Amino acid sequence: MIQIKTLTDFEKDFVRLRAQGGSYGATSFQATAGWKGQKTKAVIYQNRSQSDGYRDHSRYKQNVFNARVWHQFSTTSELSWQFNYTDSPYAYDAGGVNMESVNTDRKQARAQNVQYNTFESVKHLKTGLQWEKSLGDNLTLNSYAFYAHRDFDGKLPFEFGGIVDLKRNYYGLGTALEYQIRPNHRMQFRASLADQKDQRNRYKNIKGVRGDSTLSQEELFFNSALSVLDEFKWSFGLLRTGLRYDFQRLGTDSKINLNVVNPSIGFTFTDIGNHVLYTSFSTSFETPTLSELSANPTGQAGFNQDLSSSKATNFELGWRYFSGSNRLEASLFLINTQNEILSYELEAFPDRDFYRNAGKTQRKGIEIFWEHTHGAWQWNTSYTFATLLFDQRGSLKGNHLPGVPQHQFFGTLQYQLPSGIGIQYQARYTGSLYANDANTTKVDDYFLSNLRLWKKFGKLDFFSGVNNLLGKAYFDNIRINAFGKRFYEPAPLRNFYIGMNLSI
Repeated sequence: MIQIKTLTDFEKDFVRLRAQGGSYGATSFQATAGWKGQKTKAVIYQNRSQSDGYRDHSRYKQNVFNARVWHQFSTTSELSWQFNYTDSPYAYDAGGVNMESVNTDRKQARAQNVQYNTFESVKHLKTGLQWEKSLGDNLTLNSYAFYAHRDFDGKLPFEFGGIVDLKRNYYGLGTALEYQIRPNHRMQFRASLADQKDQRNRYKNIKGVRGDSTLSQEELFFNSALSVLDEFKWSFGLLRTGLRYDFQRLGTDSKINLNVVNPSIGFTFTDIGNHVLYTSFSTSFETPTLSELSANPTGQAGFNQDLSSSKATNFELGWRYFSGSNRLEASLFLINTQNEILSYELEAFPDRDFYRNAGKTQRKGIEIFWEHTHGAWQWNTSYTFATLLFDQRGSLKGNHLPGVPQHQFFGTLQYQLPSGIGIQYQARYTGSLYANDANTTKVDDYFLSNLRLWKKFGKLDFFSGVNNLLGKAYFDNIRINAFGKRFYEPAPLRNFYIGMNLSI
């Protein structure tokens, strides 16, 4: 699960400034400001970050600007506008290396990546409107529309097609109508459509210089969806059922049409004091992205015709417990997937990802979370055990899916002194994993520790920290099924940072 929170409510105007510097020439400057009027409020955010990178040929620079404005026409109608712009002029790629190169010098870049000057440059803009309107005591309308544009340039470490120029235009709109039929019965109807057009051009990479064109094609993706959610609530629990229909059209010169229906059902049992039990079942599907489809291993124009959508059935059983100082959660999950999409590399195109379907896979495991507070102490921890296996694909049956560890643990322990001094210790354990489908290369597990200190002086506070406190040698990325066993991207050893926050 990924949870993203944005600043949506505040009592008065504010300005917050943040500056941070650290190892490997890393710097970050942030500014956030909020203004609140009688019916209108706005938040703007600006961030500029850059680093020389831990490895050779890995420096980057990025600028991010966000703005959001809310206007309340009345107590029953509100319009919000959001604007996001990212400018990353360069992010160099040191490439994956084999274990022999790691043991020789873990900071070195792959020679071909330097020779072909591999990097990415991205400019991305997105803007959208959202309107919430109450149509009565029992009826609510929520509608949105958005537009996004991306300008991408990249260089890969090979000649033929090694320079990519991508222009993307993406827009969509949708609406949701919620009807409170009775106090314990709610229904929601949703409709949406999205249209994406990519103009993908490839050129020869002549040792970092653009050569002749090798590919020029327009790629299309269109999606329209209808869904209904039906929810009944009683004193002892909540029943929720859903049904979603998707129509998709994608292609280049030729078009592919897909029609998919996915149901879902879940029940939450609440009448047991501080405990909550829940279970759910659903089906889902994942269509390959245009970037995945355009990575054609034949080297020809058009999409990879052998790459199909993956489909899954999902089952979950969970438990939650709440008390004054504790929050505990545990869930069991089982996911059976057909046509799992996995990446791989070819000798002729090093560091370029291609994609294939991996037949049937099975994912099952348990997730546990615990949060505890006691006075100035705060503790939270999570643990995941997952077994992800190939279920049916010839000689791979019974193998583990590459790139995913069976065991993952994360924990933080924090103490805040009355004087404004705080300390936080973070621990993370990642179990061993396999780097390829055949499970012939195993990446060792590792344990990381981070330490952070801060001191508050009214509206000003200073902080500093140490990442990878014990100086553990590990990898922050594994390139799955990389040709020549170039699986490894070494991560930084012990490194430091220091910074300050100012609130006005």
